[in-house]
Amino acid sequence: MAETTTTPAPSAGRGAFVFILIMVAFDFLAFGIIAPVLPDLVRQFEGGDFARASSITGYFGLAWATMQFIFSPILGAWSDRFGRRPVILISCFGLGIDYIVMALAPSLKWLFVGRIISGITTSNVATAFAYITDVTPPEKRAKQFGLISAAFGIGFIIGPAVVAHNSLPSVWALYTEYRYDWSRRDVGLSLAVVGICAAVVSGVLVGPFVKRFGERRSLLSGLFFGVLGFAGFGLASRGWTILAVIPFIALWGIAGPAMQSLMSRRVDPSSQGKLQGAINSLRAITGMAGPVLFTQVFALAISPRATLHLPGAPYFLAALLLVASLTLAAYVARPEDAVQPAHQTSDSAAASLDPSD
Repeated sequence: MAETTTTPAPSAGRGAFVFILIMVAFDFLAFGIIAPVLPDLVRQFEGGDFARASSITGYFGLAWATMQFIFSPILGAWSDRFGRRPVILISCFGLGIDYIVMALAPSLKWLFVGRIISGITTSNVATAFAYITDVTPPEKRAKQFGLISAAFGIGFIIGPAVVAHNSLPSVWALYTEYRYDWSRRDVGLSLAVVGICAAVVSGVLVGPFVKRFGERRSLLSGLFFGVLGFAGFGLASRGWTILAVIPFIALWGIAGPAMQSLMSRRVDPSSQGKLQGAINSLRAITGMAGPVLFTQVFALAISPRATLHLPGAPYFLAALLLVASLTLAAYVARPEDAVQPAHQTSDSAAASLDPSD
C-alpha cells in the first residue's frame, strides 16, 4: 500500500505566511513606536540628564535581551513540539499585556517590568523564522527571510511616524537629540526613513541579490555595508549627513537572511524551531552586552570629565565589531561550505507544518 503523507495545501501555506508577515510587522510597529520615546521617558524621570538617561537605558536593553536569551530557545523548542501557531498566538497576547503595563507605568521600575515582559514575548520571532524554514525550499529561504526582515522595516516606518536593529535604537534617540538638537518628531521621522530603506532592501533587493551573488558573498557584502554605515554615523557632523548614511545601514540587512539561509541548510527539518530559537538566543547574548556597552560608551564620551569629546564613539565601536564579524564570516563561510547539499524536508516534518496545529 502506498504511504500517505500530509502536506499543507498551498493556499493554506500562503495564508499562514501572510499571517506571519503581519504578526511580525505589528510586533515591530509597537517596537517602532517605543524606540524613539523610551529614552526620553527615562531622561524625564532623571531630570533631563542625557548621560544618566543613556546609562539607565542601557540596563533596560540588558534586561530585554536577557529575557530573549532565556526564552527564545524555549519557545523555539515548544513550537517544534506543539506547533507554531499556538506559540505565536500566546506570545502575541503577552506582548499586548506588556504595552498595557508600559502605558500605565508611573515610575522607572514599572517601565523596567514592561521591558522584561517585552523581552519574553518578542521571542516569538524565532518561531516565525522556524515556520518560514518549514514551508520554504532551501534555495528560496533567503528571499523569504528577506520578506520577514522587510516586515521589521515596515514596523519602523509606521511606528515612529505616529510618535513623532540592534542598529542601536536606544542610543539613536539620545545621540541625535544631543548632537544635532533633534526633536522627538525628528527622531521618529529619521527612524521611519530607516524603516523605509530596510523594507526596500529586505523586501525587494535581498532575493535577487542572493540569487545573483550567492549566500556567502551576500553575507560578506551586507557586513561590509554595515561597517560603512556605522562609521558614517560616527563621522556625521550634521543631521542631513547621518540621513544620507542610512541606506548603507539598510544594505547591511542583506547579511541576515543570507546567514540564516546558510545555517538552516545544516539542520534537519524537525529541529528548525530549535535552530531559530538558538539563533535568536545568540542575538540576545549580544543584545545583553550591547545596550549597556554602547550607552555607557556614549555616556563617557559626552561626559564633562571626558578627555576626548567624541559623541560618535558608540558607532565607531559598532563599526569595529562588524569588521571583526566580517573577518570571521570570510573564514567560516568558505566557498566550499556554501554549496553543501541542503537537507530534504521529510514527510514527518511536512505533516507538522499543518496550519491547524
